[in-house]
Amino acid sequence: MIPRRRKTSLPLSGPSTRVQFSSPFRIAVLLVAFLLAGESIWLLAPELFGAGIERFPLDKASAAAAADKRDIAAFAASVGGVRGDLGTQSAFTYSELLWSSPSGPDSAQVLERARASLERALNEAPHRCDVWLLMAALAQRYRFEGIDPVQALKMSYYTGPSERYLIALRITVVAKSDFVPDIEMRQFVSRDLRWLVGEKQNSTIAAAYNAASAEGKKFIEQTLAEMSPPTLQWLRSAAQPAQLPD
Repeated sequence: MIPRRRKTSLPLSGPSTRVQFSSPFRIAVLLVAFLLAGESIWLLAPELFGAGIERFPLDKASAAAAADKRDIAAFAASVGGVRGDLGTQSAFTYSELLWSSPSGPDSAQVLERARASLERALNEAPHRCDVWLLMAALAQRYRFEGIDPVQALKMSYYTGPSERYLIALRITVVAKSDFVPDIEMRQFVSRDLRWLVGEKQNSTIAAAYNAASAEGKKFIEQTLAEMSPPTLQWLRSAAQPAQLPD
């Protein structure tokens, strides 16, 4: 009689089956966890303490409200590092300078900070047509050295040719500049004028006309004479003062 073999079962756990995690693997996992935690803090902290200025302030009241958030917006931009959206919000806090010039002993420093904020925003978010427009407007108003307002305006058109909410401010800033010799700029202005005529935005046309240089006025008149003689006739008799200061 052959004796039966006793069945033996392998242990479900033990040194032979247990997954061994080496020290380098543990270190790598911890590093990934720290990186993810750091990224979460980097993304969330500016959102919690940010200024919340999502749009270019296009009137004096909203620009003043944005200026009140200048310090917190600058802090959020510094924490956010290369985040263009936060740099853009910080730049928007200087839109108040379109309506009221800085005064006092630190006025030069305010303009320097405004320019630095704009340049940083454009380095981080060069696709923002509204920041290009703000740069052009402030460079024109305060004569920023080394900044050509016409070139900044052209970048604003390149990056946002169909941003209708910017047309009123943009065409007023353009009209003040020496845009006439530039063929592309003349085409941009003609297209904006055509849209404004179609939308019956006569007050916007009048603001741009009153703010324009002598050459700018002549160009606007010639363009309107071709596309809408009645608008030109109205403009010559009922144009209103420009909305932006000289």
